[in-house]
Order: sequence, then structure tokens, then C-alpha cells
Amino acid sequence: MEHIKIRQIHKFLNRLTELSRHYFHGLFKPLNHRTLVPHKTPLSTGGELQSQLALSPCERDEIGRELEKTVAKFVALFGKKTVMDYVSKPLRMVVFKERKQYVCYGNYPYRINTNNGGLFVKGEPSSPHNQPSLYVYYQEGKILNLCHEFVHFLDNKYITYGNSAYLPSEWVTFWQEGVAQYLSGQGEAYAAAALRRDPDGQRPSLSQLVDINAYSADGHSDRLYVWPYYVFKYLASTPETKDIRSALAIALGKPDHGGAYKRVLTEFVTAHADRFNAWLDTEAILAKAAREGANAPRAAAAARA
Repeated sequence: MEHIKIRQIHKFLNRLTELSRHYFHGLFKPLNHRTLVPHKTPLSTGGELQSQLALSPCERDEIGRELEKTVAKFVALFGKKTVMDYVSKPLRMVVFKERKQYVCYGNYPYRINTNNGGLFVKGEPSSPHNQPSLYVYYQEGKILNLCHEFVHFLDNKYITYGNSAYLPSEWVTFWQEGVAQYLSGQGEAYAAAALRRDPDGQRPSLSQLVDINAYSADGHSDRLYVWPYYVFKYLASTPETKDIRSALAIALGKPDHGGAYKRVLTEFVTAHADRFNAWLDTEAILAKAAREGANAPRAAAAARA
């Protein structure tokens, strides 16, 4: 009896498959990367940009200039020596025409998390088959966060060893987001606005700022982008802090499971906690003064009216 039931089930499933092929033939087609982003542009900085929209010569030139400028700023701070065991393929940049497309096709076929404003996926840099990829999209006529995500790629290729999975994310997130905000050129105005909003007593301490990841930030973008930006700006403020920045970068390149990096980071926080707070107070004063200076012509015009 069981034999008969199993044969009937198989027969039913085969018939269902035949009907599906007949009625749904041509309706569902597998997505192809080549047709999804058909426009290919080689990059002067290496790799290829793949986009849904065709780029004009002016757009290609502008993107090239922005990336080259970002590379120049990066190299001025860290040099351009590839980290140990890095053998990945050249970078692939995928640019969607809008956020809706990014969310839709980011999930499939690219299988990335799209709950963000762009993403760099490093993969496993020690594999020659690895494809480092950057995913971004257009917003109001501009490619959103292009240089920010590009700095993540530079960090992965020239500073941080491996895929950084051996490092707890709360150790390295401040570095990754801080350097990306600082070098991409998009962090200053955003950070200054946040600094003006937050009274002195409500700012996180230095020890809290270097112990952060996406989970603990809990959706608070200031914690993830603004304060790491200020830590990195502080690291660029004096010859002493620049030496600490260099020591952190060197330690991140060591395949020692983060031992050297953690030591340098702990020493930095211990020695500079109070100095960082005082420096941040000064930054807040400057940010407020800049805002008042910018508003002065408007106030004068309003008074005359």
C-alpha cells in the first residue's frame, strides 16, 4: 500500500512540474549580472565600474577625479603598500540608478545587506578568486557614499590584514568608519552639526567611542559615523597623535589576531581620554562659531528688511 502511495505522489509531482513548465514558461528568468548593470567603465584607480545607467564622458571624468583625490589623501597618510597575503581580484564597483533598485537587486542576485547607504564587501582577500565589490546607488543625481565605500576598500587592501574577522567588530568599527568619513570628505559638516546638538555632558567618552559596532550603535548613526570621525580627526591633530595613528595602522596589518592593535588602542585611550575631551570641547566651540558666522549675513539682511 505504501508503495502505491509513493508512486502516486511521484506521479502527481511530475505532472505538476510539467504544468508549471507549460503555464509559467518565460515568466521567470534568472537575473544576469551582465544585463542588470550593462555599462562598464574601467577605473583609473584600478578595477571596473558597472552601472545601470550609461555614464557621460563628464560623469566618468568626475568619478575618476574623486577617486584619484581620495587615493592621494589616503596615500599621504598611509602609503600604498599592499597588506600581506592580499591577492584578490581588482575592485568591482556596482552602481544602481536609485535606492529602490539597490534594495531589490542587492538582495538578489548580489545577496548583500541593503539596510544601509552603500556597502563594501571584502570577501576573503587571501584568495585569488575573491572579488572585492562595492555597491552604491544614485540619490539626487549623485552617487551616494561612493568615496566613503571606496576608502573601506583602500583600508582593506593597504591597512587591515585579511577579512578582519579575527578582530571583534567593536575593536575596529571606529577605525573603519572614522577613516572612511575623514578621507571621503563627507564627514565634516555632518559631524559639526551633531557636535552642536549634543551638550558637553551627553557626549560619549573616548573609551566608549572606540568600543562600538553596528549592533551596539542600535541605529544611532551619530555613534557609528560622527564620533568615530572625531576620533580620527583627533588622531590627525598633533605629531604625537599622528604617530599613534600610524602605530594603529601598522598593528592592523599584522596577522596576530589583533594583539598588537589592542595594545596600541588601550594605551591610546588611557593616555588621551582627558585630552580628547578637551579637544572636543574646542571643536564644539569652533563648530558653533562657524555656524553663527554663516548665519550673520542672513541676520543682517533680515534686520535691514
